[in-house]
Parts: sequence; structure tokens; C-alpha cells
Amino acid sequence: GTAEQYSKQLSTDGKKYGYSVRIIDLEDFEPQELEKEDVTLLFAMATYGEGEPTDNSHGFVRWAKQTVKQGEKPLTNAKFAVFGLGNRQYEHFNAMGKLTDDYLEKLGGTRFF
Repeated sequence: GTAEQYSKQLSTDGKKYGYSVRIIDLEDFEPQELEKEDVTLLFAMATYGEGEPTDNSHGFVRWAKQTVKQGEKPLTNAKFAVFGLGNRQYEHFNAMGKLTDDYLEKLGGTRFF
């Protein structure tokens, strides 16, 4: 969908400027991928229906919620930004972008944008 298209464009642009870029579909999410030293994360998040995660991001959201609940901070070496996608006309506009931003901060990440 739209998040995938934006991710591919951001990847192309990042590589053009010399960044090492890897796109990870949240359906294939593995927590250890986010816990690396000095990692910079950029999430493109879409919202489905009444503010729910898209089908491919349910596992990530479950992990983040559970890890926050346990008080763990596995992202202390990570910088992050969240690019929320949506339509302002929807009641739950950008709900997953806002939730993801909140979770990443609570998981110890440092917002860079």
C-alpha cells in the first residue's frame, strides 16, 4: 500500500545520500532487528478502520505493548522518527503513527524528527 511505496522512496533517497538502508515489513518484524547498536529507525505507519493497526503490523504492536508493560527499554541505542499516513477526515486519523511514536519513546528510543 501507501506505506510500502513511501518506504521504497525513502530507501532510494537514503541510499542516494550515502545511508545504509534496509526496509523491513512489520509482518516480518523481529525484535532483535531494532535492538542493534546505533540504529536509526524510520517507521511509515498506516491506520486501519477505527484506529487499529494494519494486518502486517499486529505483531509489532503486540510486542511493543508487552515490552512497555514489562518496563523494558530495548531501544536505548536507537534514534527514531515516525511517518504517519492517513486522511484527516477520519475520526482516528494517524492513530497508529501516534501510538508507534509513543511506544518507541517508552521503549527507550530517542526521537530525531
